[in-house]
Amino acid sequence: MPLDHPVVCEQLGDRDLYLGSARAAQPDVIDTDFAHVVTVSRVEQPLTTDFEPLVDGPGLDREAFVDAVDTARERHTDDGTVLVHCNAGISRSAAVIATVLACEEHHSLKDALTEIQQYRDRASPRTPLRNAAKHYLDNTPSAE
Repeated sequence: MPLDHPVVCEQLGDRDLYLGSARAAQPDVIDTDFAHVVTVSRVEQPLTTDFEPLVDGPGLDREAFVDAVDTARERHTDDGTVLVHCNAGISRSAAVIATVLACEEHHSLKDALTEIQQYRDRASPRTPLRNAAKHYLDNTPSAE
């Protein structure tokens, strides 16, 4: 996707939840006013409110993944619009949001990813992130 491409994030259905690239967390790029911006890439952006950096591949710290998902879950259940982004909006942010949706809406990880891909077809978490998501879901109670 060229850098001047206008789509830098996608709203996930009618939720106040967006998945995007780092550009979505920069001032004057899009017209959405985010209450929370959860950055899961390794570079904090100007609009970042919660910085939860993750490695995208081997070397992923599972505790860091848990922290990122817990933060995103908390922000998702708060009032206001939430953006979860990584560098390209493909792997890290998709894994975190899929895990949030699986927990909060009682979906399987596969179903959550399938839904996310309806809005952002490029979303495709790498294997270490998928494994961390499965581990999180196996060890964390869903929202009631």
